[in-house]
Amino acid sequence: NVEREIAFGPENIGIPWDEMDSRIKECIKITDIEHLRKKAPFEISGGEQQRVAIASILALQPEIIIFDEPTSLLDPKSAIQILNLLKKILLEKKISTIIVIEHRLDIVLPLADEVILIDKGRIIEHGEAHYVINGEKFLNSGVNIPKCVSVFQKLMNQNIFTGKLPISIEETKNLINSIK
Repeated sequence: NVEREIAFGPENIGIPWDEMDSRIKECIKITDIEHLRKKAPFEISGGEQQRVAIASILALQPEIIIFDEPTSLLDPKSAIQILNLLKKILLEKKISTIIVIEHRLDIVLPLADEVILIDKGRIIEHGEAHYVINGEKFLNSGVNIPKCVSVFQKLMNQNIFTGKLPISIEETKNLINSIK
């Protein structure tokens, strides 16, 4: 069941049962999967499985977690929920650093504290999300540019817009309203 799945890592590194039980309870609470405790991992949805995987990692109490495409098999709503969960974990200081490697920039950019743009294994740009997406390196990098960015990039090319490119739907709405 889900509890055993979360216990697997701590059990294998010799964490005493009382501490392991405490970690499991905390991780289940943080990831909001109390209702899944006794279910088998193969009986739950992809988004729920991702939450269980995150709880399993948290139970090990690492300082840094690296996620490679954590939203790849999820629908947009579940993907945003998972990324919001990662942000919540970071804000609550459960982990000092979370690195997310993700191609779905439209959902990850609004939550990113920093963005690192890599081309052929080399860092070509690094900084706060607005800084990176407003730079020539980003716009010429060949990455899948989010729609909210590409629309305003086209407006910039036609000298209709000269401001900072938006990184979220909310910023896009606000910019459109300010142009009216």
